[in-house]
Amino acid sequence: MVTAITERTTRQRYSLSAFLELATELELAGSQEWFELMGGELVAHASPDDPHMLAAMAVLRYLSDARVAGYGREGCDRVVALDYRGPDQPVAYAVKPDAFFVTRERLAILHVPDIPAVGGAPDIVVEVLSPSTARHDRPPRGRKFRAYDQTGVRFYWLVDPRLRMLTTYERRDARLVEVAVLGPNDTLRCPLFP
Repeated sequence: MVTAITERTTRQRYSLSAFLELATELELAGSQEWFELMGGELVAHASPDDPHMLAAMAVLRYLSDARVAGYGREGCDRVVALDYRGPDQPVAYAVKPDAFFVTRERLAILHVPDIPAVGGAPDIVVEVLSPSTARHDRPPRGRKFRAYDQTGVRFYWLVDPRLRMLTTYERRDARLVEVAVLGPNDTLRCPLFP
């Protein structure tokens, strides 16, 4: 019986430019995995399934409406260097959130010269739970949750497609704290979008 690899970790420190080059090479070589740096370690994840992708697209539609209203810009499928200090500087966290949003006052992090990545923590980060990533995404011990908490993400939304729930976290007193758990009949509101 063959079992699928859901995650592999390689222990080596990378600069953002070295990580982006390696991830591109692996993707061009036909890898079906996607790659992140968590705590400076290269982590390969299995590709997401359909429920995961459908949930991410639903959140992106909401964030797209915020862009159209002039509040900033949404994004997905882009590397986000949460602790970016320069293209050749080591980074501990280069992640690919399922969706993110940057307010118009901070759009410069989307256009950092010489890197095809977001250079800093977005205002909103969205992760959709899946079997291969849930342990990284869930608070309080998940590696990605801790990274978002430590690097200044203002709002963190955690989507559970199986339970059809969205949990929102907001930065209060320098920490991300849970503020709401929403179901299918609830309305998602964000202070960034009056």
